[in-house]
Amino acid sequence: MIRNIVSIQWSPLYSMIVPVQPFCIVANYPCEYQLSTPVNLNVRPMFRNSQEFVQSLLTKFKSEHGVYFIPSSTFSGDPYGGLERFWKNAFMWLFIELFENNHLWTLKPIQKPPDDDGKGTPWETVIHSAKVRFNCEQANHGWTSMQGRVVFWFRILYGIEAGFARGEVVFKLYGQKCERCTSEAFETPLWYPEEIANAMWNLYSKVAEKFYGRPVDKVVRGLRGGKPRTPHKPELCQSCSDGLPCGKF
Repeated sequence: MIRNIVSIQWSPLYSMIVPVQPFCIVANYPCEYQLSTPVNLNVRPMFRNSQEFVQSLLTKFKSEHGVYFIPSSTFSGDPYGGLERFWKNAFMWLFIELFENNHLWTLKPIQKPPDDDGKGTPWETVIHSAKVRFNCEQANHGWTSMQGRVVFWFRILYGIEAGFARGEVVFKLYGQKCERCTSEAFETPLWYPEEIANAMWNLYSKVAEKFYGRPVDKVVRGLRGGKPRTPHKPELCQSCSDGLPCGKF
């Protein structure tokens, strides 16, 4: 794989790839996204497909923690569902490839869909569903759902920053209400690590295709199977309440 000689470091504080010594600019922005020089199509992701990426990330996760696990619970409002480091690492492992074209990509959780503020290309949307877990401490009740959902929005910002064009990704993990208590709060979903990796591959494939013209193997859906004992209840689902009904995307 072709690599420019440049020092790169990962900053967990800002969830972005930070260049130590920025180099030449390759993009400029009028009203639409355009590259001032051709994209380096010879640079390919270090993973051949989503299965290889998921397995590699899981192997690293197990080596760091000594065991495979998902959090039994997390604090209310945690935008990463207790696995912040895993979400960031999955993002970094894929999006660092786009550094080859002098583009820095950032990842940030949000509470509501972003507005079009005119600072970049129109927001593109990626909706990904997977099997997740929920835990309500008030009712001491846990459940799984095949309708766990993360929504990503991505764009490239106009102009340059520190010698680099910048792309940004914002995302939201959608929750569900507990049916056994009176709380109206949406419980934070607890994602399985392999489903996080799978969702990130799905996002990366859409970004690579949209802005870089790179064919990337599509994501393998449904890594974790299941047979729900009860039907999905839209009235308890945050995604359905926000106008993104499950089963429609």
